[in-house]
Amino acid sequence: GIGDVALEQRIWKDYNVRMPLEYELQANKKAFEVNMDPRIYGAFAEIGAGQEVARRFFMVGGAANTVAKTISAYDMTFSDAIYGACGRYVSRARLDSMLTHEYGLLIERLDAKVGGVRTFFAFADTVAARSFRGHAESHGWMGIRFQTAPRGELNEIIIHIRMLDPSNLQQQEALGIVGVNLIYGAFFLMKNPEALVGSLVDDLGAGRIEIDMIRFSGPDFADVDDRIMALQLVTHNLTKAALFRADGEIMNAGDALYKKPLLVERGSFRPVTLVADDMLNCARAMFMREEAVGTPSRRFSWRSPCRISWRAENLICETFWTGWTCLAPWGGRSSFRTMAPTTAWSVIWHAIPIG
Repeated sequence: GIGDVALEQRIWKDYNVRMPLEYELQANKKAFEVNMDPRIYGAFAEIGAGQEVARRFFMVGGAANTVAKTISAYDMTFSDAIYGACGRYVSRARLDSMLTHEYGLLIERLDAKVGGVRTFFAFADTVAARSFRGHAESHGWMGIRFQTAPRGELNEIIIHIRMLDPSNLQQQEALGIVGVNLIYGAFFLMKNPEALVGSLVDDLGAGRIEIDMIRFSGPDFADVDDRIMALQLVTHNLTKAALFRADGEIMNAGDALYKKPLLVERGSFRPVTLVADDMLNCARAMFMREEAVGTPSRRFSWRSPCRISWRAENLICETFWTGWTCLAPWGGRSSFRTMAPTTAWSVIWHAIPIG
């Protein structure tokens, strides 16, 4: 990563500071280490659940070394004026527009002045936390776009998270910790993506955060296989299942299957037989005749069969079909094959133990 022993020794010698005892959480130590690195400099854009990630960098001290800007465009009109109009505000598309805008401003305003000695980053998240008005799913998108050398090429890590705490305040705390862990991992664990994935929930107990999608891109991640990283999420118990296309592109199931009717066939599929094909094809033909199929109001959630308490250890996944693939923990004898009746893809969800 960016830090090395000599640099860390010089930083501590130059600043000659110690963190107060109340800041001994690992995430706070990480934030402080980032603040003490003279090269890391960037912008924070956070929408939903406060500005908890930036707050932690301010809280531990030395944030002037790291934080060029913070912004939180809560109002939709302000958000659209800054980042452009969008259909869904808590979405991967909105996250991408936030990262693009904020990173572009950094380069435009600071590159000529400090671009030769700084490694810029833009961090963004857009989330829907628990509200006093209702109990809808609490989830969001988070990402960082960053350089590893001054004026170097861009790298990017994005994740989709589900916040499982029962209160808004607890969700804000968890969001801030995950954000710090992501920023720290981008700079200091870049060469060990598996360790980076596992570190995302440092300081968080089981059942507080679910991370069901992660994607690495950029020249420094050219050798990273996102499908393996998706499996790492499952094996680290960060999620019950992960979804990717036949070409290896990692997808969030909520976005990929949003308002799409699904047809689910249950079976072992070892192997896939012509009878299984006939059953699904005939069911699809009948399904398509239903008036509600194809309308946005008719929605079947892929999450339902995956909420069983499955083990996420010693897994390897078999893909039997072209199209979408779901990595899911072994759930006994049954797996699930799904087909979206209005599209041309189908998939079998299946995993077998290797231990």
